[in-house]
Amino acid sequence: LTFLVIYRRFRWVAFPMVTCVLPVLVMLGLMVLLNYRVTVITSNMPVLLFVLTLPYTVYFIERYLERRATHPEEDGASTSTLAPLEIWSPCLFSVLATMAGTAAHIPSGILPVRVFGIMMTIGMALSLGVVMLFLPSTVVALPAVAGRAAGSAPEAKGPLGLLLALVLRAPLLVVLFSL
Repeated sequence: LTFLVIYRRFRWVAFPMVTCVLPVLVMLGLMVLLNYRVTVITSNMPVLLFVLTLPYTVYFIERYLERRATHPEEDGASTSTLAPLEIWSPCLFSVLATMAGTAAHIPSGILPVRVFGIMMTIGMALSLGVVMLFLPSTVVALPAVAGRAAGSAPEAKGPLGLLLALVLRAPLLVVLFSL
């Protein structure tokens, strides 16, 4: 619902959701193949993997839309290729940090914790690959949507407009409230 409210296009709801579900399905399939049992601990893996993959889809969508707005003459294939290249480094470092955190569970003497660590570590690497390869390939053939003029910012309306006005008028108040 949030994706639909923000992006106002079904494509920006469906494709990110499929992108987040794919690594989860693959990791659950791998657990079945390796005969790992689902426990209270390992049952958290699908939800965590989905939620941790979601921000990377947002990064891609934002970069893709930004490129479409600033380079309207660019064809969809170029945009779909360049957008993931531009977000690759920060996403890689973020995924590596998450993988390091989940890999810390692997030496555990408790089997479900170890399985969770293995599955999450592999799953995060897979998630990055899916976001960088699958998601761009789904949007490459999409027709360009008539959008805003190159270089112009979108006009925020509704709740987003109120938040934007608050941030612009009282940034110190926002920082203090956040702290």
